[in-house]
Amino acid sequence: MNVGTPLQGPWQAKSDVSADEVRQQLDRLLAHELFRHSKRYPTFLRYIVEQTLEGSHDALKERTIGVVVFGRPPEYDTAGDPVVRNTASEVRKRIVQYYASELHKNEVAITLPVGSYIPHFQRLFGADRTPPVNPGRRWKPVAIGLTLALLATLGVLILVPFRTAPLDRFWQPLVDTSAATTIVVGPAVHDRRRESAAPGQAGLFAAPDATVLDTHAAASEAISIFDARAVARLTSYLQLRRKTVEIRTDGTTTLADLRRGPIVLVGGFNNDWTMRLTGDLRFTFERDGPHNRRIRDRQNPSLTKWSVNYASPDTALTEDYALITRMLDPSTGLPMTVLGGIARYGTIAAGEFLTDDRYMRLLDQSGPAGWEHKNIQIVLATNVVNDNSGPPRILAVHTWDSQQSPTK
Repeated sequence: MNVGTPLQGPWQAKSDVSADEVRQQLDRLLAHELFRHSKRYPTFLRYIVEQTLEGSHDALKERTIGVVVFGRPPEYDTAGDPVVRNTASEVRKRIVQYYASELHKNEVAITLPVGSYIPHFQRLFGADRTPPVNPGRRWKPVAIGLTLALLATLGVLILVPFRTAPLDRFWQPLVDTSAATTIVVGPAVHDRRRESAAPGQAGLFAAPDATVLDTHAAASEAISIFDARAVARLTSYLQLRRKTVEIRTDGTTTLADLRRGPIVLVGGFNNDWTMRLTGDLRFTFERDGPHNRRIRDRQNPSLTKWSVNYASPDTALTEDYALITRMLDPSTGLPMTVLGGIARYGTIAAGEFLTDDRYMRLLDQSGPAGWEHKNIQIVLATNVVNDNSGPPRILAVHTWDSQQSPTK
């Protein structure tokens, strides 16, 4: 593979490290558990190493990597889609964790300096091995300086606790379980069946475009195409984390089904399991009169602005709200994640929030320290423009330990 214009010709071995040794070391890295369960990180690392060995420095620019490695269009917005920067950051962390082990102290070090996509190659010398010395002369000062700088950089980074991305930390309790994950989604049109709305008053909760996911059930139910978008994003992320996913509708799901493994509930008022399992928490979905629906804060019951008029036409809505809950289900002891909006726009925004690390970083910035180790609820808002939801915004975050009351 030779993408880009070589500026300096093929990479020439520095010291006693050859290109073959670099490639052998790359294979060791990619075979390690830090890399072998991912598709993105090995593809990125192999690409930048090979291009460096071939001297194709033009191929190691952010946009070029985005296009060649991640399939982005040539004109894509690198500022709005930081896939290359995010991947490089995660690869750096995993490389540092790899070389922190004594098992790898004598191997060739492949490192990626911050702010660059050009990797460095250098041999590390362990306590049981001394560096080669030319007869009658010492190492050149430059070689010594480079080696010490590399070791110092690795040493400092090793002292920093290895921390995964916020998105992965949110889902870690679920990913760590061996059982399959069940995604339970509410039906598409629920207002007449569950809310007794008069004909012609479907309003915001109607979803004329629907798809059937639960085709194996005797009583199949159609789900909203908008809920299906959230389900698709969640399924894609969980499968990348090597989780087996089963999709069911709430009407075909029993309590016994929920006790088999971790669950993800998609939908708010249209999902009976959401309403039943989150009704005692601090933030809840609440019917407020015949047509108004809101997210209620038990600590501030007079707060009514997180609400949507049930009977309003789509064009009247400028903002929707969503609620995310991640907790251990007290009845099963298994992780449960719930996401849903008051209207469909909130559900879409919640699905994006839980599958995009750009949004999850907001939780690191505004949420309490150590949120990943606690039960958590997140209230979101999203602007609605031309029947589309905007980026999710965090309005409130509540965490609690398992032994604490979920409303305090």
